[in-house]
Amino acid sequence: MITLDRLAAALKTHSLGRDVRVVDETPSTMDLAHEAVAQGAPDGWTVVTRRQTAGRGARGRSWASEEGASLPFSFVVRPLRAGSLLALAVGLGLAESLERRGVDARVKWPNDVLVRDRKIAGILVEARSMGGRAPDAAVVGVGVNVRPQPYPDDVLATDLVSELPGFDDDALEDWFAETLEAIETWIDRAVRTPSAVARGVDARLAWRGEEVVIDDGLRGRVLGVDEEGELLIETGEGTQQVRAGRVRRAT
Repeated sequence: MITLDRLAAALKTHSLGRDVRVVDETPSTMDLAHEAVAQGAPDGWTVVTRRQTAGRGARGRSWASEEGASLPFSFVVRPLRAGSLLALAVGLGLAESLERRGVDARVKWPNDVLVRDRKIAGILVEARSMGGRAPDAAVVGVGVNVRPQPYPDDVLATDLVSELPGFDDDALEDWFAETLEAIETWIDRAVRTPSAVARGVDARLAWRGEEVVIDDGLRGRVLGVDEEGELLIETGEGTQQVRAGRVRRAT
């Protein structure tokens, strides 16, 4: 897994991953990052684990990973910025790092990255208030599948080893450094030019033209993403904007 010296040598970011911890095992890297936020961790503080036993996914789902089979990491965004575009910006960074290696990666709105219509990475963003004060930082949790492993029955997934010819543990630090750089770049763009993130997602949007159902029961055909990063769905009552929710294929 990640070796700190090799990662530091490959890293080109300004802050993301510059202060990094690697732990053998933890229930959740997000919990470690929240603890670090409470202790004043700086922007870009990052924690990586070799094995995660109770990671959190969207809608409260719990995820566990075998040692070395995935790359679970969390990082701090301080000050809190990019708003609802933060998860999309992170997804774009992940997709772009795969594209640079010849992989056609797609962003599944709002927080997954797909390759060949299979999930290769998931993203979760959390911001917690402390002492009654509004949050001044966000924690972003990311899980990247590194090699084949058992997945839940309802999840179609893939991994870096399967999609990147010749990829092995020796390549992980370089890919991770490239990914952190791309993520940092897209977060910065989300602050400076939010519409650029929306356009980037729209260009890589998964399931365009397909019939989907949103958590609240809204059903329609995926049209694209608007300038604010909201999903556009064509329904029988016209075009609807979706601000949040899990998207699944209609059956």
